[in-house]
Order: sequence, then C-alpha cells, then structure tokens
Amino acid sequence: MQDVEIDKVKAELKEKYSEQDDQRTAGDDMTKKIEEKNEKITECYKKKDSLKDEYWKMRFEAREQNDEIIWIDWLNEEKECLVSSTKEREAH
Repeated sequence: MQDVEIDKVKAELKEKYSEQDDQRTAGDDMTKKIEEKNEKITECYKKKDSLKDEYWKMRFEAREQNDEIIWIDWLNEEKECLVSSTKEREAH
C-alpha cells in the first residue's frame, strides 16, 4: 500500500517538475525576446543620437558659413566705400 502511495506522490512530483520546466523554458524564451527587443531599442537610440549629433554639427557649420558670408559682404562694402572715396578724392 505504501509503495502505491509513494509511486503516486512521485508521479505528482514528476508532473510538477515537468510543469516547472515548461514554465522555465517559456520564461527563458520570453527573456530572449525581451533582450532582442532591448538590443533593437538600444540600436535605435544610438542611431538617434548619431543623427542628432550630425544635425547639430551641420547646423553649426551652416551658421559659421553664414557668418563668413556676412563678413565677406561687409568687407566688400568697405572696399567699395574706400574705392569710391578714393575716386572722389582723385576727382577733386
């Protein structure tokens, strides 16, 4: 009689261990999926940061070019003023 009860308990334990293994496997699979999604998210953030850095670098360079254009225009205006004033002095 005890052997039958022991076998019954062993069978129940074996079934519970099997369920636990199935749950552990499902949990491991879910963990792998989560890690894959985290890697994709990390890559997206890296790309975003790279694009943001590139944007600000290009914006800074455009600002520098604009400042240089303004400076060159100012120099040309000064040159024209000097040339016209020199011509006026020579004419008198």
